[in-house]
Amino acid sequence: MKTPISSAALTGDAMSKASVLTQPSTPSAAVTGEFVTMAGERYYAIRNVDKIPPFFISVVSDSDHWLFVASNGGLAAGRVSPDTSLFPYITVDKIYESTPHTGSKTLLRVELEGQHDDWEPFNAEHDNRFNINRNLYKNSLGNKLLFEEINHDLQLVFRYTWACSDRYGFVRQCEIENFGAGSCSIELLDGLQNLLPAGTPRYAQTNTSYLVDAYKWNELDEHTGLALFTLFSGITDRAEPSESLKATTVFSLGLINQRSCSAVNKLTVFVTLPRYPRKTTNAVFVAPLWSTPHSNWRQRQQLAGSWSPTSSKAKHSRSIYNINSLTLRH
Repeated sequence: MKTPISSAALTGDAMSKASVLTQPSTPSAAVTGEFVTMAGERYYAIRNVDKIPPFFISVVSDSDHWLFVASNGGLAAGRVSPDTSLFPYITVDKIYESTPHTGSKTLLRVELEGQHDDWEPFNAEHDNRFNINRNLYKNSLGNKLLFEEINHDLQLVFRYTWACSDRYGFVRQCEIENFGAGSCSIELLDGLQNLLPAGTPRYAQTNTSYLVDAYKWNELDEHTGLALFTLFSGITDRAEPSESLKATTVFSLGLINQRSCSAVNKLTVFVTLPRYPRKTTNAVFVAPLWSTPHSNWRQRQQLAGSWSPTSSKAKHSRSIYNINSLTLRH
């Protein structure tokens, strides 16, 4: 089933005004820096940022957010203090090593000119599979950080941006651009990993994290795609009631007929997924195929920093993923 839609319909008219960030040309391995203007905003760009050792970056906020991101994608984030961290609050060296299992994760299965390829942007273990360039952008205000990977073999660009919102918490915005001459079909899985449930004590998550796993529970509203990460009860060894009535919440906007799941083992299922719709015990992994006449797909993934009471609880997990299929036309 194909349903033509415009990029403005995906995320609003304002998003359709975003300019192209990079004009992919002949690949270069040189590390360079320059100021660029994108969508009327000034950014500093570091080209081929993966060719230098990882470094630490802070993203500022006019509210109570704190967000520290490594140039290789690892991060720690939260509101007010480390006691309300949304990802594990760990030292810088461990953040550098946490990229495979903490923060954002994107998997794409691309069909281009009859050939199928699997692509995981920003995975250092896949560096030799494709001819790629990785760039990093930070705006002059210091409140947006954009990661970009250009795949010259597949003629695709994947970007995601971290920013803060006083109302919604942390916002991750993703974009795929087809700069090739033809169309391509993509099955994609995109989401966040290693989220902490609200109310996790800092000492517990840094020193007894496996105990936190024992108290952890989450639920996914499959109708809205809202994921809630919470605790059975307050973590205590006292023989007294200790309710936990708060939850870390995650939701996504921008995809049509998306499917959501909240289990890491679904990554393995997606990697081995055939080209046709398939059901598992927990989720439908391939949504109906749709197409867009534009070359870009964008979605916003909100990571809320405020918490709300929850009622029924379901599955153990620290991750949330969105699954969809799309066609990008030049």
